Amino acid sequence: MMSSKEDERPRESGPNIRMQVYGVQGGSVVHSTVAGCTFGSNVTVNRIENATVNPNDLKVDSLQGRTEREIINKTHHCIKTHALSKVVEKCQGNGKCVTITGLPGDGKTTLAYMALGALTRQAKVFAVHSKSDYFSITSAGISQVIYILIDNIFGLSVFDKNRLRYWRDVLEDVFTDRTTDRVYLDFRCIKLLLVCRKNVMNEALNYLDKFETLVNCEDSLIDLSSPSYKLSFEEKVQIFEVYSKKRIDEETRDRVCSLSTSHGFPNCCEMFFNIMNKPNLKATEFFTDPVSFLMRSTKALIAEKVSYRLLFEEIIQMDGELDLSTIRQKKPLLTDEVRREAIRELKGSVIEEHRNIVVFKYPAIRAHVTTLLDTMRMRDKLKKH
Repeated sequence: MMSSKEDERPRESGPNIRMQVYGVQGGSVVHSTVAGCTFGSNVTVNRIENATVNPNDLKVDSLQGRTEREIINKTHHCIKTHALSKVVEKCQGNGKCVTITGLPGDGKTTLAYMALGALTRQAKVFAVHSKSDYFSITSAGISQVIYILIDNIFGLSVFDKNRLRYWRDVLEDVFTDRTTDRVYLDFRCIKLLLVCRKNVMNEALNYLDKFETLVNCEDSLIDLSSPSYKLSFEEKVQIFEVYSKKRIDEETRDRVCSLSTSHGFPNCCEMFFNIMNKPNLKATEFFTDPVSFLMRSTKALIAEKVSYRLLFEEIIQMDGELDLSTIRQKKPLLTDEVRREAIRELKGSVIEEHRNIVVFKYPAIRAHVTTLLDTMRMRDKLKKH
């Protein structure tokens, strides 16, 4: 309570007035009980009580909120498949880990987030992007089962030894037997939900050592490219309808959904309906071999806009993974504004973005673009001479 020089009269009369004061400062919640307060020139404070909230608890709450938003953003348009029930079933089993793998575009990440959404009814769920996220959660003393999703744990499109080295502490922490540790016996029950492309997983197995059987055994593995988890015709129709919005006739839809493709059907749907207005683009031809179509179209893309070519150059120069947070410190070929526009126009077809990292959608496209650009550079040199 404050008074000015012009008005020092008591605001309220009475021998004893009590009020509660709350404030937040430096991550701590301060609760002061002020008693025996008189208004005017004299103020008496009999007692002050302070209560502090652990900053780590605040971070865990933030991580939980972020995960909830990601679940909504990544799954609001998705249908439930039989693979989802299998993932949830394996998560609820006795193992400490479930690994979702498959071909590019199979819907691995989407499936993982759908599983998290289904598990929220009975457990705490988190999608973590760093080791510090993980250890903040595991040190918070949560007395429920905790499911923790790590996407692309061994690399985005190719195996990355540094990424495995980065997450090894987490694998060690989860898989270490702590049955003799009384502290952990009280509340600790942590399970990992890992997502990894099949080609990356196959190479990573050579470096996992003692963790290999834990992340790759039959009880923990969901391979979306295997016959056991392939999408049924009915599931494909539902997915197709989500993306098509009735823009394709039913006969064509059914022919497409009957095709067997070596690439993920959900992703193929996304790509096709992003570029379906291109002339002479037939749905059945595209779904039969989408990557070959994209490889043919990249040459036209490079010729269409200089910004596309320079964006591809930046991705290749950064070893296939363009980090948008550090590109300024390298030797950028584009301004931030032009780069962002090019990414927006190409995302969903030949490139994709994962938390500020831009990569080619398929390894085959990266190899094809690299060859194209090498050929163009060689041709330019010959012209100069």
